[in-house]
Amino acid sequence: MHTSHVKTLSLTDSIRGFYDALRLPVFAPSYTDSNGTIYELECDPLWTTSLGKDIIIVDIDTRVPTGFNQVFNNRTMDWERLGDGKYMDVDVGLTSEAVLNHYFYAQIHGYDYKFYQAEKIPDHHDSWVKVHGVAELLHEYRFVIFIDADAVIHHLEVPMEWLFNRWNITANTSIAMPVDVERDDCVTCDSKGKIMMNTGFIIAQQLDRTFDIFDAWMNCTDEKRYPGCAEWKTAWAHEQRAFSDYIRYEFDREEDVKEISCFDANGYPEKPDYVRTNCNGDFVRHHWVFKDVAKTAIGNSVMQSITEMLQKQILKEKEHIVVNKTKEAEENGEPRLVLDVAVDLSQDPDSRRLRRGMYR
Repeated sequence: MHTSHVKTLSLTDSIRGFYDALRLPVFAPSYTDSNGTIYELECDPLWTTSLGKDIIIVDIDTRVPTGFNQVFNNRTMDWERLGDGKYMDVDVGLTSEAVLNHYFYAQIHGYDYKFYQAEKIPDHHDSWVKVHGVAELLHEYRFVIFIDADAVIHHLEVPMEWLFNRWNITANTSIAMPVDVERDDCVTCDSKGKIMMNTGFIIAQQLDRTFDIFDAWMNCTDEKRYPGCAEWKTAWAHEQRAFSDYIRYEFDREEDVKEISCFDANGYPEKPDYVRTNCNGDFVRHHWVFKDVAKTAIGNSVMQSITEMLQKQILKEKEHIVVNKTKEAEENGEPRLVLDVAVDLSQDPDSRRLRRGMYR
């Protein structure tokens, strides 16, 4: 008697296998989304292979999503009621939603993932913990990518290495962040009137220069190096204002700090009317207000992948799936319904938009 051994795939292998047909190649010259918008690289790709576990996607937070209907609770989560204050504790904000989106994205592309439970920093706003957490993890990973709890990876099939190519992040780039949105009252400006960089999405690379930058940033508020920085211990925009007011002006070599377009990595379609720049976060959507729409964005990102995959398979099996009685009707001289009509977007200039490089 022979016993066959069937290998059971891990969840990670299953996720990666599912996305094999959708995953954008790292070296692809362009990416086209479901609306027909084309995003092109401005130059030949610098990164041509996956970095795998050299990249970590990390959530850094003082809040603990362990309560009822939260991700680190042993009871099965109810997605429909996630975020419903009448059903569950919502004092931890969007931490559960963030873990689901960020962890899933890491699994798709073979990156490492961590939820970094941070200790509060005395006399500082909780958002300061991201600076210390990223600096610590840089000792273990080549690239540390921090994403805020209210920020969502929009196109799950697009690898981070392709975005590095789009944003011109090289082997010598220390840190990259998106430019913040512009407002009429210049609330998002630094003391010099320049739009701040937004720390809701941080890419940091393990370089000696990067450690110098983070050392200066972490110690900014002791005012030994930057008089006046202590104001941003608790005043908005906290670590973001400290970086924008002081750090980026001292560390001003070409590869020290890269600005990412807010169109690519900040904002979202439902943003408030007082925002002047029409940034929709084409690749990273950061929901700084109207945070409840983040859950919808997460669900949409997954359903878009599943929809695309199912549609491709259905079209492959169309001859088997479709029972076309109209063919028989045609033989009887009656009109036939045509099922395989397709629209070629390349012939319709109004339906395609081209977006190149960092800015549009």
